[in-house]
Amino acid sequence: MIRRTRASDSLALALDDAWCASWAGIEPVAADLKWDLPDNWLRIHSLPAGKRYPDSESEYRTLLDRHLTIIRDLDAAAPASFFWIIGPEWSKRRRLTRRAPVLLRQIGTPVLWGRLEPGDDTTFAARGHLWATTTETADERTLAPLLRDVADAGMSDVIIAPQDFAWLFLPYDGGADIIAQPRTIETMRASRGDWLSDRPDGL
Repeated sequence: MIRRTRASDSLALALDDAWCASWAGIEPVAADLKWDLPDNWLRIHSLPAGKRYPDSESEYRTLLDRHLTIIRDLDAAAPASFFWIIGPEWSKRRRLTRRAPVLLRQIGTPVLWGRLEPGDDTTFAARGHLWATTTETADERTLAPLLRDVADAGMSDVIIAPQDFAWLFLPYDGGADIIAQPRTIETMRASRGDWLSDRPDGL
């Protein structure tokens, strides 16, 4: 579960308000959202034939092109004035540190959003903190280091979203989950069909 901090920071308060306005009652844990919101979910693969990990610069290029294309597609209907970049910092220590992930610090100045605690209703088994920062641009210059690290099974449970959380882009090592309104999901399913899984469950 996520225990929200008693935020005094205006950015953290705005983040909490915006999330609750769009996804009230849903925890912002990227790995769980496909199960929590199945009618709002679509998965793309990063590489042809569902290959999980890139092993050449050409494949990294393909991965980045796919991810950034989806983000542009999602943003095209209602351009965002800024984007949230959210991710956890996990810890195996008994005492948690308040240290934001380096990749988020490279993008902006992260604020602490909540404390992550393992529980029966979550997929994670470690403890940690959930951090968030903002960026005015969700482009290659801003996102490439983060997306490459996620692709290499580095940082996990990342959420990229516009300021109103109208959609969520959730990269993982192998692809990305998309959470959006059903009409947007169906449009993307039709336009990006060659990037989807052949499995009946869409995974």
